[in-house]
Amino acid sequence: MKRFLWVLAATGSVALGIANGLSWGISFATGALLAIASFQYTHRFVNSIGSEPAAKPTNTKAVLVGLRYLFLAGLLYLLASTAGLNVPAALLGLLTPAAAALIEMLYQLGTLRKRGNQ
Repeated sequence: MKRFLWVLAATGSVALGIANGLSWGISFATGALLAIASFQYTHRFVNSIGSEPAAKPTNTKAVLVGLRYLFLAGLLYLLASTAGLNVPAALLGLLTPAAAALIEMLYQLGTLRKRGNQ
């Protein structure tokens, strides 16, 4: 899935940069990078829940995971108001993990079907 995330971020940035201009490409890349960072943080948090009792996350980490959307919204607002970030392109970039999850799901279904035919 991580591979699909990076491929979608790169191709989306280049495609929007070519189609709509450099500001769209940079804004999509910014949104995609924020989404990838959020995904990585959530992934690490979920893995820390694991089977070892010593690896349990603290309440502070749980609150930070819950507040990440508020943090992302504030960061996007700050970038849009000061650096001229294109908000629609950045929002499209934030959808990169959802698109990567769909692609990964289709890939897994395809390999499962292929294995079932053998």
